[in-house]
Amino acid sequence: MIWNIVLLLIYSYGVGGSIIDYFLPDEPKNYKDEIFMVNNQTCRIIYLNNIPNLLECSNTIIEDNRTIEYILTLRAKQVFQETAPIREEILDLILLFNASRYDETNPRYKFLGKVEEFACRTILGDGIIPINQPICQRDPYHCYTLYICRPEILDCDTRLFNSMKPIVTSFFVSSKGTDEIVANLTRILNGYISLDNYSSEISKIRSQISTLINYSNTMQNTTLRIGGRECPDCYNLCFPILHNTSALSIALNRTSRLEIPLLINLKDTISKIQTNTPIRMKIYSINQEINRISAPFQLALNRSLEIERMYSSITQNITFSNYTKVYNEYKNLRDMLRNKLSERNMSDFEYYLDRMLFFEDVFRNMSAKVEEIYSDVLMLEKSITDKYYLYIILNPADDQVAREFNDLKRLYTRPIDGDRLDEIINRTIRLRDKIESNYAQEQQGQIPSYAINIYWIYKNISRLGNFSVDMLRLLLAIVSSLLIPSFLFIIVYILKSILTDAKLLRYMFAAYIILIIFNFVYSYYTLIPTNVNIYEIYNTIRDHNGTYIIEDERLRDCLANRKFFRRVGDVCISGDSEVKCSDIETNSVVIRTTTDKSNILILGDPLYIIYLNINLDDMNKCSAILDELERSYEDRITTSS
Repeated sequence: MIWNIVLLLIYSYGVGGSIIDYFLPDEPKNYKDEIFMVNNQTCRIIYLNNIPNLLECSNTIIEDNRTIEYILTLRAKQVFQETAPIREEILDLILLFNASRYDETNPRYKFLGKVEEFACRTILGDGIIPINQPICQRDPYHCYTLYICRPEILDCDTRLFNSMKPIVTSFFVSSKGTDEIVANLTRILNGYISLDNYSSEISKIRSQISTLINYSNTMQNTTLRIGGRECPDCYNLCFPILHNTSALSIALNRTSRLEIPLLINLKDTISKIQTNTPIRMKIYSINQEINRISAPFQLALNRSLEIERMYSSITQNITFSNYTKVYNEYKNLRDMLRNKLSERNMSDFEYYLDRMLFFEDVFRNMSAKVEEIYSDVLMLEKSITDKYYLYIILNPADDQVAREFNDLKRLYTRPIDGDRLDEIINRTIRLRDKIESNYAQEQQGQIPSYAINIYWIYKNISRLGNFSVDMLRLLLAIVSSLLIPSFLFIIVYILKSILTDAKLLRYMFAAYIILIIFNFVYSYYTLIPTNVNIYEIYNTIRDHNGTYIIEDERLRDCLANRKFFRRVGDVCISGDSEVKCSDIETNSVVIRTTTDKSNILILGDPLYIIYLNINLDDMNKCSAILDELERSYEDRITTSS
C-alpha cells in the first residue's frame, strides 16, 4: 500500500506539468486530478472546474470511448469495494440507535414488560384496539385517539379529542416509521446497494437517516410523556423516551464519505470524459502548434521594436511612399498575427509569418538604401549651401538666386519628401549651374594658400550680422596689422629698462605706429585679392576639408572617348561632360565638367576632382590608370579612417 502511494506521488510530480498543454491559457488554475491504479498502470482523471475532462493512463491520454468506459468502470468497482467499511460502520450506528429503543437496563421505565417507546404504544392502544374494524382501517389514528379518550384515561371532550389526534398520529407515524426505516436501511447496507443503483441508494440512506433523527426527536419530545416541571402541559401518559440519537448524527456524517462523484455520477463522468476528450485533444494540437510557431514569432516581435525605432528615426529626416507602404504592410501583418495568436486561430499562421519576415527583410534593405540616399541628399544640400554662401558673399544683390535658393531649401525641410527627390536634385543642379556659370569665363589663376579659411571665417562671423566681403577684409586686416607690431612692442617694452635714451624710445614708438599702418594697408589689399576667382577659393577650401584631387595628365584622352565608362568607389567616370551613373539606384551622384576647357570633372560630394591635360592614345592603358587611381583612392580612404 505504501509503495502504491509512493508511485502515485512520483507520477503526479512527473507528469503534472505536461497536462497543461491540454488547457487554454486561463484554465490551469482551476484544474485538479484524481490519481489511481488500475491493472498495474497509473491513471488519473483530470477535472476542470470540477468537471471531468480527460482520462490519462501511463502518461497517455485515453481517446477510445470503450477504453474510457472500461477503465472508469474498473475504477468505480475498486472505489465501491473501498466503501464497504464505511457502509458497515453506518449500519452498526443505525443498529446501535435501534438498540437504544429496546434498552431494558433501567427498570423504572418498564411498563407491561416493555421499554418506554413500546410501552407507550401499548398505553395508546397498540395491539389492544380492534384495528381491523372498518373505521380503524380507514383512520387507525382516530381509533387510537378514541382509546385514550375513555373516561378512565382522559375523558376527552370534542376540543380535547381534536387536539390529541395530531399528537397521537405524530407518535405512531414516528415509532412505526422508525421500524420500517431501520429494516429498510439494514436491507440496503447488508448487500442490496450495488454499483448500478449506488447513486439512488446513497441518496435514500442519507434521506432516511435524516428522517430517523426527526422521528426520534418527535418521540422524545411528545407531550404524551410524563413531563413534570419540564413540561407542565404534557398529558403524563407515557414514560419519557430516551434514544441514542447521537449515533444517527454520526451515521449521517459518515454518509458524506459515500458521496463519491465517480460512484454517484459514473455514467455522467464517462459521458463527459468521452465528450471533452476530443475537445481537449484539439486544444492540445493548437497549443503544440502555438509552441512550435511562437518562438520564431516572438523573436520577430522582439525585432519589431527595433524596426519601429528605425522607421521613426529615418522618417524624421526623409520619407518615401513605397517605404511607408512596406512598413505599414509589415506592421499590419505583425498586428494580425498577434490577434490570431491571442484568438488561438492558427489557420495560415505560418504563411502570414513568412510574409511578415519577408517584409521585414524588404524593410531593412530599403532602410539601408533610404539612409544612403539621405546621406547623399545631405551632401548635396551641403554642397549647394556652401556654393550659395560663397556666391552670395560677392553677389549680395542677386535676389533671383537668393529666391531660388530659399525655395530649394524649403524642399530640404525635414522630413524631406523622397517622392520629389528627382525634382530636388534637378533644381539643385540647375541652381548650382547658375552659380557656377558666373565664374566659367573668369581667369583661372594660382589659388593663394591663405584663402582656405575665408569661407569658414565669413560663415561664422556672418551669424553676428550682415558682413560683406569688404567688412571681412577690414576685419582681417585689423587683426593681421596688430600681430607683428604687437610682438615688436612687447620686445621694446622688455628692453626699455636697458635703453635710457628717451629720444630713441620715441623714435621706436613712432616706428611702431608706422608699422601698424603699413601692415594694415598691405593686409587690406593683399589678404583677400580681388582678382582671385571665388570658385577657385571654394575648390581650395574643399580640398583642405578632405577632397581627393588627382592630378594625372594622362586621363584627358581616356575621358575624351565617350564610350568609355568606369565606376570608381561610389562615383562614376565617363567621357561625357554631364552624365548620371546608370548603375547607381539613387540620383545623387552627378558627373559634370565645370569649365569651358572640359578639364575638371566633379564627382559627387565630398568633391572628387580630376585634372586632365595631355593626350593618351592607348585605351587599354586608360583602364590601368583608372585601376591605379582607384587603388590610390581606396588607400587614401583606409588611411584617413
